[in-house]
Amino acid sequence: MDTDRMVQGACPELRKPSAGLVAIELKIRGKGNSLYAVFPQEAVDRLRLAEGDRLVLAETPDGYRMTSYDPEFERQMALAEGGLQRYRRTLRDLAG
Repeated sequence: MDTDRMVQGACPELRKPSAGLVAIELKIRGKGNSLYAVFPQEAVDRLRLAEGDRLVLAETPDGYRMTSYDPEFERQMALAEGGLQRYRRTLRDLAG
């Protein structure tokens, strides 16, 4: 990876090549009333993206994390949420 393309404002851990972590700068552009992000080819390759793919931007205690959308994970989470709703009294009794 070209270190000149790495985000200069990234935390020091992301600037260390030996850390295995990479920060890539995205450019935000606008068209009409919409904004979109332009991904450099290295980000497209790392995330295995193609036009029309979906991404998930998740807030974490350390900031944000962007990952490729995984419909199987979404299906599993929906099942888990259904189970939590169905057994909420039992789970509350076990917890308390």
